[in-house]
Formats: sequence, structure tokens, C-alpha cells
Amino acid sequence: MSDVFISYSRSDRDKVGKIAELLTKKGYDVWWDKRLLPGDVWLREIATGLRETRLVLVLWSEKSIKSDNVLSEALYGIKKRTLLQALIEDVEIPYFAEIIQASNIVGWPDKHDKTELDMLLEAVKKTLETKPVESTGSKDDKIVDIRNASEKAKDKIKTIKKMSDTTESKIGGIEANRTVEDAGEVIEVIDTNLEVMDKLGEKGREVNDIRVENVEISRIELLVQKAKLLIQEANRMKADENAPEKKKNKVLLKKQKEAYRVLEKAGELVPENTEILLEKAKLLIDLTPDDPTDEERLLYKIQDLLKTPKNDREQFHIAEATMLLAISRGDYNKEQLGEAKRMFGKIDRQDRVEECEFFIDLAELTSLEKSDDMEEVQPLPQPAEFQPVGQWAVYVSDAMNSFISLNINPDGSFSCLQQVPAIGLNMEAQGQWGYNQVNKYLQIQGMRADWMPFMMGITIMGMQENQYHGTGIDGFLYKFSRIT
Repeated sequence: MSDVFISYSRSDRDKVGKIAELLTKKGYDVWWDKRLLPGDVWLREIATGLRETRLVLVLWSEKSIKSDNVLSEALYGIKKRTLLQALIEDVEIPYFAEIIQASNIVGWPDKHDKTELDMLLEAVKKTLETKPVESTGSKDDKIVDIRNASEKAKDKIKTIKKMSDTTESKIGGIEANRTVEDAGEVIEVIDTNLEVMDKLGEKGREVNDIRVENVEISRIELLVQKAKLLIQEANRMKADENAPEKKKNKVLLKKQKEAYRVLEKAGELVPENTEILLEKAKLLIDLTPDDPTDEERLLYKIQDLLKTPKNDREQFHIAEATMLLAISRGDYNKEQLGEAKRMFGKIDRQDRVEECEFFIDLAELTSLEKSDDMEEVQPLPQPAEFQPVGQWAVYVSDAMNSFISLNINPDGSFSCLQQVPAIGLNMEAQGQWGYNQVNKYLQIQGMRADWMPFMMGITIMGMQENQYHGTGIDGFLYKFSRIT
């Protein structure tokens, strides 16, 4: 059994020979195919060397990134949890291997960064000192244990896991709308992990989870969080006043459709996951506004699956499904809204209770307008168009009765202070705002306490009792009272 198997392109033989010589001088038994004798069965010998090595070192160059053999050997290293890699030319490593730390030894031995070479040698030593993991046929065999992960990959995996573990916020406003500032980068890491899983699946090994250090995350979690990040990016587009409307709508639709496709993949793995069904239904409300049939089918399925909710999370899902069914056709079914209100009350979600009450009030107004018993129906006075600029007192219908002092300036900037008296929390924030008059969508995004990004999106629905009412993308109801 060799210590190190070097995977490379034959055109790089001279460079590889020097690296093999260096590792040999360090006391390692190095396997590279130069030592194959004439007459040896080439592929069989390489396969044996790969199978019996303790570490796979892939050297990336212009030629090796295009070599099917090198790509297969890199995948084998990931599968065996023993892959190390280094750049010997300035190239982009294959997508699926980006999660593994890569040393840059371009130019060695003539000129190079000694620190990078030392890091590679240290990684070889550390990997060989680690006891190999044997297959046991257990659940752990379906986990890819990524060793030598890059720092970027470690940080992003932890971010994704934290997103996945976060429970439904009971505070609206700034707190509930914290965002992942580098959503694009996080999506790239998710895609890389999914690519690793898929590639190993093609090699005959079913993979359900990724483990980086002590953080384990499943394929389903990766898919759901990718969909949510795509939805977050779509929401950013809604109030972008600088983008041409046609182009903005095209990009928005593309993001929403991609998010739906991702949720479809997740749903194939767990067809009865009510969180996935609910997210799909919410997307369909935007994707098929003139035909509520598909989202209603999903919402009815959630109701059927959760006839007897086992916990508050399931109770929330069935209540949400019931409320969405009540408003799906625009006529606000009072009976269903009353049932949803009762369900939300059971789990102390006063924010959703107030939202149901708001829709019930709208249903009564609609009923009044259509009443045949009145001799003459006077049209209801139309409220003044919502104009964001000014100073506002914003009441949030969350469980903590949050209050936001919001200053929206004509130059596109805003500042605000959110107060949560129940827990003595005060949060300041500032940033930029935008308002789309067509879909009545207000978006404010910026930084909380100068370092934490957030984005709020609120659809202004109408005016009642001198207050503008809106529904946030966080699900909370917002009531705007103009101060000046």
C-alpha cells in the first residue's frame, strides 16, 4: 500500500516527477504511473494503485482538468475522504472539487510561495496520520465526510446549516428579515455539494449527506435552502426601480421558476414534507396568478397530511395552508379565515391572528359592496395612493408587538429604529428603499447595527382606519401610520 497516489496529466510528467521526488525524500511511499513496467496492464495497475493508496493527491493543470481519468481519480479521493489537491498551473479546478482546500504551487520549484508548499506538505502529513474510515454498511456510508475543506466551504456550510436550523421568527421587521449578504456565493457552495453527491451517485454510491468538520447537512436541507435563497434574490428584484420593468420581470420570473424546480427535486425525495409543499404553493401564487388550481391542490394536500398536527410547526403549516386557501381566489372566505384564525390562536401566533382578522374585514367590506338588500350601494371611498416618503410609525403584528420608527427620505435612503419592549430590544438600521407603484411593493434593505444585512419586502394592501396595511415577505402584517 502506498502513502500517496499522484493523479496528473502525462504532459505534466516533468513537474510531477519533482513533486514525487520531494514527497519521497520526506519519507512517503509515492505511487505514480511512471514506475509501470512495459507489458503491465495499464488501467488495472492504476486502479490497484488508487484502491490501495492512503491519500490521493491531484495536481491540476490545463491538461489535467480535461482528463477523464484525473476527474475520476479526484472523485474517488472524495469518496474515500482522502483527497488533497494542488494547482501546478493557474486554472480553475472542477466545480465538484471546489469544496476541498487547494494549495497553489504554480511555478515550483523555480519560484513559488513557500507557505503554500509547506501547507500542502502539512496537509499530507495530517491526512496520513488520520485513521481511515472503513465502510460499515451503516447510515454513515451515505455521508460524504469532507476533510481538508476550504475555509470558504466551512463558513458557507455553517451558514447554510444555521439557516436550516432557524425556527420561525416571532419577531418581525429587521430581526425577521435578516438576509444572507453573499447569497450568490452560498448558492454556489450548495451547488458544489450537490454536485459532489451526484457525481458519487454516478459512481454507484448513494449519498444523502455532507459532513464538514462537525457540521452535517442533508441533500434535502441543501435543496430547500437553495430555493429560499433564490426566492430572497427574487424579492430583491421586485422594488429595483433602476432596472427596466420588462427585464426585471424576466429575471424575477426566472428566479422564481428555478426555485420551484429546486423544490420539485426536494419534493421527489420527501413527497409529504409540508414545508416544501407550502413553499411551492406560495411560489405558484406568483407564478400562476390567474389560475389558483395548482396551489390549491398543494394546500389541500397539506390539510390532508396534517389532520392531526403533532407539534406547533405542523399546526403552523396547516393554519397557513388554510389561510392561503381562504384568499387564493380573491374573495376572502370568512369561514376558512375564521378556522385559520382559531388554529393560529392555538399556537399563540397573534401576528397571524391579526392578519386573518384583516382579511375577514376585507371580506365583510366586499360583501357589503355586493349586497342586494341595499336600495343603492354607494361606492367605498378610495384611499389615497400610498406615498412612502415621510416619517412613519409602523406597528408589526408579531408575537412581541414590535414598533418601528421609520424615516423614508426622497433621496432613496431610509433610517429606522425597531423597538421590542417585551424583551427590551432596540435595533437601528439604515440603507436604501424602493417602491413599485404597479404591484404596490415596498422594499427596504440595508444594514442593522452597521454590520448585519437585512431586507424587508411589504406589499401594501389597502387602508383601514387611517392606516395603510401591508403583508411582509416574512408573513407578518404591517400597519403604517404617517407622522409627518
